[in-house]
This record gives sequence, C-alpha cells and structure tokens, in this order.
Amino acid sequence: MNEVGLQKQIEVNLSLAGIMSVVDRDKSQFLTDLPDWFAEIVLTDASRQADAEQILKEISSDLHKSGTSLDVVVRSLWSVVKVWYVSPAWTKEGALRTALDFRAELRSGQRTVEVRVDVTISALMILREHLGKGDFVGIGWSPQRGDVEEQDISAAVTRYLEIQLKQGGTSYWDPLLDSHLDLNESAMSYVLGHSTALQELRTAISDAFSETVRRGFIGGLSASKVSMADFERVVPDLSNMLGGAYKRGQRFSVGATELFEALTRGEQELLRRYFLSQARKTKIEHPELVREYPSAFARL
Repeated sequence: MNEVGLQKQIEVNLSLAGIMSVVDRDKSQFLTDLPDWFAEIVLTDASRQADAEQILKEISSDLHKSGTSLDVVVRSLWSVVKVWYVSPAWTKEGALRTALDFRAELRSGQRTVEVRVDVTISALMILREHLGKGDFVGIGWSPQRGDVEEQDISAAVTRYLEIQLKQGGTSYWDPLLDSHLDLNESAMSYVLGHSTALQELRTAISDAFSETVRRGFIGGLSASKVSMADFERVVPDLSNMLGGAYKRGQRFSVGATELFEALTRGEQELLRRYFLSQARKTKIEHPELVREYPSAFARL
C-alpha cells in the first residue's frame, strides 16, 4: 500500500461514519515513505474529533497486525471567538503568580471550548515597550495609571493563540487536551515580531509619528477629514511610509491596505492598538497639533 491506498482506506472509513464532510483535504496528509507510516487528519468541526480518532485507531491496529506501524494525528481547526481578563493568576495550590489570568473562547464547527492563558509580568513588559510604555514603573498591571489596556493584552493573547492553533504535524496544540497556556517573555517577543507584514506596518506607523513626518501625516489626515480614531480609514495613508517615511515617487507592489487585509484578526488588532497608543501619546505631548488639526484627533 502506498500513500494513495492509505488515503483511500481512511477516507472510505471516515465517509461511512459521516465524517468526510468535515475533513480539510488540503491540510490532511498521508505518508508511507517513512520508517513508520504517518497520517494527519484535519477536521473543521471538533465535535467529530473523538469519532475520527477512534476510526484511525482501528485502522492503525489493523495495519499493526500486518507488520505496519502507523502514527496518527487527528486535530481540528479552531478560531478565536473572544478573549477577556479574569484576575491575577493563581496556581492550583492557591499561590499568587506574577501573571494575569486571561480566558479565551475557541470554536471549531459545533464545538466550543474555553482555555486559560496566563500572561506573565515579564511578557507584559515586552508589550509595554512595544506600545511605547517602556518607562512605566511597577511590577503589576495598573491600566488606570496609564498602563497598557485590557484590549492591548487581549490582542496579544489572540495572536498567540492563532500561532499555536496554526501549527500542524506532531507539534500541534490541542485545546481539548491542554486548556492552560503561558504567554511568557520569549513567547510575547515572538508574537510581536512573528509576521513580516505586521513589522512593516508597525514600522510605517513609527515613521508616521516621527518628528520630521508627524505634522505632514496628521495634516494630510485632517485635509481628508479622517480621524485617527478610525484606524481602517488611516491605513491607506500608511502606504506612503512603506520602505521609509514619505519616500514619494516610489512604487510598491503591495500597499498598506493589502498588507493589513492579509494579517490575521489578532495581528490587525495588535496593529490597531499600537497605532492608537501612538496617536494618544501625540495628543498628550503635542497640544499644538490638536489645536491645528482637531478633526484628526476627534474621538481619541
């Protein structure tokens, strides 16, 4: 039996159980040219995962009787529905952790699950620096005193979960088996620097608020009657910043809008939060610009 034969046998058995309709054929794979055969079945509905696992277990057992070893991964595709803050994090033993307890609702077809993500204080420091709040003093979290907001952390948690859920093969994360993750310093650094498109747009935002460009950028938004509170309407203007602040005359194959639309929902929210943090910082530090371009600062 080769890959085609293995795939056919598995698909027939899954079809008889009414599961093939929720199988993602593009992401599933079948390999027989390894010392041990391997099959990865990817589902779009986790409510059928246990049934699929049982079927693959039976196929693996039958192959083992004939001297063939089959390693099997059955996983589901999940999306992040919402993320929210609960409280400071506590261990199972009742000890207080230097972390924040965030929860997330994930959905896969007809199945939903709640997972916990503990955001460590060291990870929070990385996020503070990312949002231009690196000089904040304190080991806890105090948004009422100018610290990062809950939505900032929720955006980072969303992106972290998206990265975890994207992994396939034998290194995948199954929220049905492991519902508690830590978002630590190294993970936060990875989250904030993982996407090239995200980094390009973040750099464009930094350039837009740089000393030499800031007035022209905000003035342009004001002339177009665009408020910085409406981030999606600002995005096209960031195209002028790609490759360096205001390098007019250059043409880019992909503009800021296309880059932004290619981002995941978590990445888009991270970028939005970063832009708003820079806009609000400018509003505080440069009241003369607020007086000169009030429409650009409306609703901030």
